[in-house]
Amino acid sequence: MTDVLAVYAAVVATAGIGWQAYTWWRDRTVKVAVDVSYGTPVSSGEDLVFITVTNESTFPVSWTQAGMDLQDGTARFALVGLGDKVAAGFELPAVIPSLDSHRTAVEASKVVTWGFDLYRPVVAQVRLGRGGVFKSKPKTLLSTEGAR
Repeated sequence: MTDVLAVYAAVVATAGIGWQAYTWWRDRTVKVAVDVSYGTPVSSGEDLVFITVTNESTFPVSWTQAGMDLQDGTARFALVGLGDKVAAGFELPAVIPSLDSHRTAVEASKVVTWGFDLYRPVVAQVRLGRGGVFKSKPKTLLSTEGAR
């Protein structure tokens, strides 16, 4: 009987240590969600492409660059905000608190002059201060279907 209790205690202790190691690792891993969207703010009336980063980590992250993967099949991407005038509140770099989000924007007309087709899937790419690169899921920003 004492052998069974000893084995049980060893299993429970090992599981407890394993759980502590997992939660320590989970709490120190950068987790962000990236989204790309299209919209027209009431304040400007200008069509914009937004790149939004949501920090799902338990600590703040520093967002340093934003861009979009080129649609030509290469691994290149266009940087957003490089020399572009960005509206107040959309500036980079930015520090995003835990469980919060920040967005940057670029004029949709500029994105089109860069060669992007907003009727085809677009992938946003962001770089964080620690060097991490995260991408959005491919998303079509405009539809060819008429308004219903």
